[in-house]
Amino acid sequence: MLNLVAQKSIDKTPNLPDLIAAVKRIVTWFKQCIAASDELRRESDLKLIQDVTTRWNSTFYMIERFLKLRPAINNIINCHTSAPEMLNAKQIIDLTEVCEILRPIEITTREVCGEKYVTCSKVIPLTRLLTIKVTGFEPKQTIGDNLKNNVIEEIKKRLLQTENVNILAVATLLDPRFKNIHFQDALACSRGIRSIKEFISDIEMNEKNENDQLTETRPVEEETVDIWQDHYKLVNEKNNILSGQRDTSMPLELQIYLKSPVADLKQDPLHLWKALESTCPNLKKIALNRAFQLERDQSKKPSMNDDEL
Repeated sequence: MLNLVAQKSIDKTPNLPDLIAAVKRIVTWFKQCIAASDELRRESDLKLIQDVTTRWNSTFYMIERFLKLRPAINNIINCHTSAPEMLNAKQIIDLTEVCEILRPIEITTREVCGEKYVTCSKVIPLTRLLTIKVTGFEPKQTIGDNLKNNVIEEIKKRLLQTENVNILAVATLLDPRFKNIHFQDALACSRGIRSIKEFISDIEMNEKNENDQLTETRPVEEETVDIWQDHYKLVNEKNNILSGQRDTSMPLELQIYLKSPVADLKQDPLHLWKALESTCPNLKKIALNRAFQLERDQSKKPSMNDDEL
């Protein structure tokens, strides 16, 4: 999806494909001209990057590296009559703005491809943060302004709908690092919370049925006194006070969870849920068994190329 956001935005921006094609001609010439390549190697340890049609981020890397090596490239091109025309000052400014607009998409792409932590719950937060970054950039050139508007339009078209994907909404809500702070659609957030409430009800009902069955088969024993029984009552009363006026339509552990501070972004949500097990036992079951199920399912599927998205 991110690949399509970037590629479609570039294609829809007037004059930008031609500008990128001009950079590609220069890069291709350097790759084919041994003398020019040797001269560039003497000027810098960095090499020019050739873009690949199927990977938008290779276009970003090509532009970024071209801008870094621009002074050396300019000097070398001026010494070779067979070289393609060098970009003028205005085109360099245009490219610089294009690079800054596309940079948040490239960073987001690398973040989504990370495998160390769960990424399913990052989709909705990253969509919002990407929108904030792109919207906050103020280009001064026409190409930059058009590209920015096209990127925002493509994000709305292809990414904002992820809040309405139930498994993504539930995964985000049950990630202690995010919870409900990144939702832009209040209705989508409410639907996700309603799904969690239904999951909790199912768990409680199953546990009640299991306990009823155990009670029926358990031999009669002498009544015992649980010295800690009143302790649990006091804990529940204290939690009710801390959480304010309790919403009886929402399970207490879900209220406590949503009202508590979000966790540090660098922490692993799977480890966080181990620590939350004592206060949110049902939510932990849902988070591990349902919300992150997509991660396991996706890892078993063959990767899809961009044309299949």
